[in-house]
Amino acid sequence: MTLRLSPPIHPRPTDARVKAAKLAVGEILLDYPASSGVIEIPSDCLVDRLRQAGHVRAAAEYAIYELVETGLLEPHFPSWEPVYPISTELLARAATYQLLSASINSHVNLTAKDVLWTSLADEQPQSAVAMVQAGHEPAKPQRSQRLAELPDDAMLNHLDLAKLLALNPEVLRKRLDRWRAKNKEGWQHVHEPASREPKYLYRIGAVRELLDAAIASAETSG
Repeated sequence: MTLRLSPPIHPRPTDARVKAAKLAVGEILLDYPASSGVIEIPSDCLVDRLRQAGHVRAAAEYAIYELVETGLLEPHFPSWEPVYPISTELLARAATYQLLSASINSHVNLTAKDVLWTSLADEQPQSAVAMVQAGHEPAKPQRSQRLAELPDDAMLNHLDLAKLLALNPEVLRKRLDRWRAKNKEGWQHVHEPASREPKYLYRIGAVRELLDAAIASAETSG
């Protein structure tokens, strides 16, 4: 029986927002533990991780939905618990069409296909996903371009910013700490972060000038 995800109920955001969320899916899964060589994550958890990374819910849901529709993520019910009570009528319809739909925000497991990262890298050859796979940082001329592509309302922590902009994470953290001490808005606490995870998210529009200066300083110092 085929399991499909039902389309998100929100209006679809811009292509740029959805593409950014798709690239973030690849990065999140690279950091997710694999079992027997298989990376698997519940769909609702993946939505939450994308929102914590600064992507709006609609972009997160459409990114996941479209990755499933193109076969890069495979949905299936967890073997150890039902997603929700299934009526006899629903089961009958599913048996007829060999198709069962579930919401992205239900506890449906998603398995990453091996071609996921290659496909995302092909879509944007200089993407952060491609850089992580290749084991090197983005070329310096890409830094300002990457910053320009980030939407003003995106919320990212200093480690994500350092990775995307090829900056020293500790130097960037100190810059942001000094900025945060002088500004009451443009940042927020991360809800219950793990012990070694960043505690703050920064709104790109609020720290864009600081990031421009950090890029200029990094390129000057070589």
